[in-house]
Amino acid sequence: MNIFIWSLSLTIIILSYFFISFNNIQFYKYNNSSLTSLPFIDLPHFNYNGKCGELFQYPPNSPRDLIAYSHAHSPLWNIQQFEIEQTLTIMRASLPNVTAVVFTVGEIPLEFSNLMKRFNVIEVPGDIKYENWNGVNARIPLVLEYLKSHQSQYDRVIWSDLRDVFYFTDIFKTFSTNDLYWLAESTGTKNFTFYNRYPHFAWMLNFKGKKMTKKFMENGNVGLNGGLGMGGIHKMIQFITKWNDLIELEYVSKWGYDQTLLNLLTLDEFVMNNLHLIIEKCTQRMCFIPDQLSINNNIAYYPSGCSPIVTHKGVPDSWRSVNGSVVVPEDK
Repeated sequence: MNIFIWSLSLTIIILSYFFISFNNIQFYKYNNSSLTSLPFIDLPHFNYNGKCGELFQYPPNSPRDLIAYSHAHSPLWNIQQFEIEQTLTIMRASLPNVTAVVFTVGEIPLEFSNLMKRFNVIEVPGDIKYENWNGVNARIPLVLEYLKSHQSQYDRVIWSDLRDVFYFTDIFKTFSTNDLYWLAESTGTKNFTFYNRYPHFAWMLNFKGKKMTKKFMENGNVGLNGGLGMGGIHKMIQFITKWNDLIELEYVSKWGYDQTLLNLLTLDEFVMNNLHLIIEKCTQRMCFIPDQLSINNNIAYYPSGCSPIVTHKGVPDSWRSVNGSVVVPEDK
């Protein structure tokens, strides 16, 4: 009996040691990505002075402005948690007053919901009818339904990926309720043709066939980025309605389908001529994977000397590390 009790006690001690050690490791990593600790980013000293501030012609972010995020159930949540916390930290430093909503699909961890509450992001669960949709496709009708039923509450809207869109300053000051911008997808500042984004080509060929793909390529259209667009709420509703109308249910579970339909909107005369969609390639306002971004003393610059306003991906690997710190403006 004494041997049994001794063995049981030893087992409990060993298990307790590993449990406590594991919890300490997880807690340490989580604390390293808290509001006061993000990698090597000095936001207050990003350069938006003089010519670098010429885009800022409109009112700053307010509760009447909206960022529409989305998130779907993912086995990669443990990795995504840190990345999402990073981007939301930067977003809230730059856009303290904006209304942020995240549309969710599938079973969402409690930790995700708690993280959204920390950053004052409203979670809107998707209807069960979307549970078999890929999250990137489901967000089209989810956002559209929300905008239609809340259009009197908002003036400007940003359609945004959650995990890797970086709001370094107030982008709402760069567009009005009459504007409609969408980001082009490129591997740099020059390669914007459809030929240079093979996944877009493969998706369109798969979902729409050779004839439509050939037409798109012959038009010289560029591929749009599914993770970043913005404009006045009425134009955004009309744009997303057009996008939603293209959906065929047989493909809603497929990754990349949203991108194909988004690219097809550049062939739509109403979108281009009535909504006056502006395709933003790589500018100070926004850029996808900028290849001419330099870092000096934790500040990002383009060759012009100006700092980026928003980037989708494209930040240095060190900025996605679990070490270092971010400095945010004290008055935000």
